[in-house]
Amino acid sequence: MSVAFTYTDQNQKRTVRTGKAYKATVNAAVAVGDLLAPANADTASTFKLADDSTRAKATAIAIESSTAAGEEISVADWAELQTQDTIGAAGAVTQVYFAASSDFLGAPLYLGESGKPSSAQGTAGQQIGILTARNRILVNPGVYSQPSDYTNAIADPGDAGAIPVTASGSVALVTAGAETRTLADPTYIGQSLSLYLKTDGGNCVVTSASDVTNTSGENIMTFADVGDSVILIAIEDGSDLEWRTLQNDGAALS
Repeated sequence: MSVAFTYTDQNQKRTVRTGKAYKATVNAAVAVGDLLAPANADTASTFKLADDSTRAKATAIAIESSTAAGEEISVADWAELQTQDTIGAAGAVTQVYFAASSDFLGAPLYLGESGKPSSAQGTAGQQIGILTARNRILVNPGVYSQPSDYTNAIADPGDAGAIPVTASGSVALVTAGAETRTLADPTYIGQSLSLYLKTDGGNCVVTSASDVTNTSGENIMTFADVGDSVILIAIEDGSDLEWRTLQNDGAALS
């Protein structure tokens, strides 16, 4: 069972090890460990700071700092980063951490704002790494960013239960009679969910918090036979995040 984890960013980081480094220009001042996204805006810069609010997803990590736009720095596709302890008066060393002593190692890190990691899953929902020690993180956007991972098994909550919407994955519905489930709106754009009836002891009626098609009023999915399945994907409907049906095989929508 996971526990609440609050990541504390530290501007002073050092690289423990990295993937193969290469040179690229950035369009802003960056610090070691900042997450970078392709700039694709002019002829001068390759990367910009990745950012959850603008959905500029991370593809690389700065392993050198820059003081201004247009500078060339070393970047890598992954890096293990460590905090730097501070040295005070008379040489007193103060240890600096990303996490509390009670936080679980392996806890996920997500893309935050202005190139920084975060323990909060934002609108884009991009996982970029994990906590490996209180003072170390492993950042690898290419490995951890899996927006449509149907191999992630999400437990069926049972009759009258709420299907979790914290991550993408698959839910194998099992009934022992006529049963119901509820489904809240998605957590982030691009999130996907596969629902299917694995064991048919009776119909399973899943009621979504919002419509799952563009047809008004279709927010109920009824699974009547083994193999009935629906794949949902998260979209923006104005300022709201809602599910839309990507594929339906056998389930009745109403």
